[in-house]
Amino acid sequence: MSDYELAWVIIAGSGVLCLAAVGLLLRHSVRGVLLWPALALLAALLLVPAPHPGAEGVWAPAFVVALFEGLFQPSGSPTVSLRLLLAGLVVALAVGGGVAGLLALRRRRRVAQGSGADA
Repeated sequence: MSDYELAWVIIAGSGVLCLAAVGLLLRHSVRGVLLWPALALLAALLLVPAPHPGAEGVWAPAFVVALFEGLFQPSGSPTVSLRLLLAGLVVALAVGGGVAGLLALRRRRRVAQGSGADA
């Protein structure tokens, strides 16, 4: 495994651990319907890749590329990484909202079946 591949394994593993920790912290304070979209947005923020402008064929997390290109490079252009990040956030919000909707529908059906059996 190359250093580049190892770096992405570390990034992905750290992202998963971060998601698990945030999920455990928020599971009782955030309604279940909002928890999944929030976790999906965090996953997209941490894991969406963007091309590194100084190296051909090298990718890095989009938020890191946007941060360094926007703040630390005098002639940097974070446009590409910000577009990829925005697209990833939109997709993540759609997926997280879909999962939350399915879980809410499933819960509603379970409650409706339970109340029908009691009558």
